[in-house]
Parts: sequence; C-alpha cells; structure tokens
Amino acid sequence: MKDLKTFFEDLFNEEAITNERLGAGANEHLARLIANNPGGVFATIITNTTAAISAFAAALLNQDSSIGNRMSKTLTKNQARKNFITYISQQEGTIKGKFGEQSEPYKEFFPFGLTPFYKATDLQFTLLIANIVARATQYVADLGAPFETAVTNLADAYNDAEDAQTTDKGAVSNTTDVLLTERTDLTLQLTINVLTIALQFPLQPEKAGVYFDTSLFFPQHRKRIHKGEPAAGVTALVTKITYEAGKEMKMKNKGATTLVFQMFLLGNP
Repeated sequence: MKDLKTFFEDLFNEEAITNERLGAGANEHLARLIANNPGGVFATIITNTTAAISAFAAALLNQDSSIGNRMSKTLTKNQARKNFITYISQQEGTIKGKFGEQSEPYKEFFPFGLTPFYKATDLQFTLLIANIVARATQYVADLGAPFETAVTNLADAYNDAEDAQTTDKGAVSNTTDVLLTERTDLTLQLTINVLTIALQFPLQPEKAGVYFDTSLFFPQHRKRIHKGEPAAGVTALVTKITYEAGKEMKMKNKGATTLVFQMFLLGNP
C-alpha cells in the first residue's frame, strides 16, 4: 500500500528543485493548465498559480538585485581599504623620518608595524584607521594639516563603505526571507494543483504528463558509460537509462559527424 502521508506533504519541497527549475517547471505547468482546462474547471487554481508564480519571480528578482548591490558595496569597501593602506604605507617612511623608528610617536602610529593593516578583520581595520586619524590630529603640528586631512578623508571613505555594505547585508537577509516565503507558497500551490487535477481525473495517472513536465523540476539522472567519441564503424554502449511510461527522452548531436544510434529495451533492439 502506498504511504498516504505522501499526499499530505509538499510534493515540490525538494533540494534538487533549484529556484530556476521551480520557476521553469511552474511556468510550463501553468501554460499546460491553461491549455487543458475542460469547462473552466481549473479556473481557481490557474488564478492562484499565476499569482504565486508572479510573487515568486518578483522575490527572486529582488534577491538577485540585493546580492548585486551588496557585491558592488563590497568592491567599494575593498577599494577604500586598499586606498588607505596604500597611503599610510607611503607615509610611514615620513613618520619614521620625522620621529625615528624607536620613538614613542612612531610606535603610537604603528605599534606592530604595517603588517596588521594587511591582515586585519573589518573590525580590527576600523580600529587601526581610527588610531591613525587620532595620531594625525595629535601630531598635526609635526606632520602638517594636509596629512591629517588625507587620513581623515580616507578613513571616512572606508567607514562609509563599510556602513553601506552592512546595510546591504540586512537587505539581502530580508529579501532571502521573502523569497523563501514565496517559494513555499508556490510549491504548496503546485501540490494543491496535483491533488486537484488527480481528483478531476481519478485512475488516470497519464494525466500527470499532460499537466507537468517533471524534467523541468528535477535534474536528469544520467549514467555515462562511454567517454569520448566512438571510433568510426565501432558500436559502443554510451549510456543506460531507466525508462518509465510517460517520460520523454531527448537526444542532441553536438558534433559535426552524423549521429547514428540504436536503442535497446530489455536487451532487445
């Protein structure tokens, strides 16, 4: 006996169904549903599925946009960090020449040399540049106002970029939560559709192929036996598949040589 619990589960809540596959499969299903709607019996689920697909697509687009924005902000922050390190590395010699490498002012600027600037975490880097700005202000009479202004501007640029990236992290998190909600709504709607269609066509499992193309939802499982190109005039077993009624098999010749093939079912050509 079949496990009746299956009919109470979300049939499309599978890790193998990526967001892209879910969208492609759902859109194809909707098109088939509209084309095969005897007497308008599926009008309600067509309306609900259309809405669910639209909401899912919008959430997916928003997440992609948010991720793109965050990547842009990350690049800006990384560049601001590089700019600060480049400048302070150039000025380190000036500070050393002014005070001496063993002097207290130099050690206040660079307690551990320049190495920490290259290896610091974001938080550590923020503390490092804050120290440089503070020391530039403290020793402005010795190093000049232009130096103080330069490090302040570079530090501000980094901090602004860091704040913008942090804000975008929250935006990405929010859009991801919305996407998960809309995805769940769509997979549940597709499950409802399966049950509604099955109720309309009892004992007609072939109808599943009329309303769904499962190959769009699930990746195809292929067992590749032969690698490379068979030699001319040689017969070679290239693959095996599990054939089931209602499934489709597609073959594409990606080479320049004429494709010649023969299929065997249960060992018979």
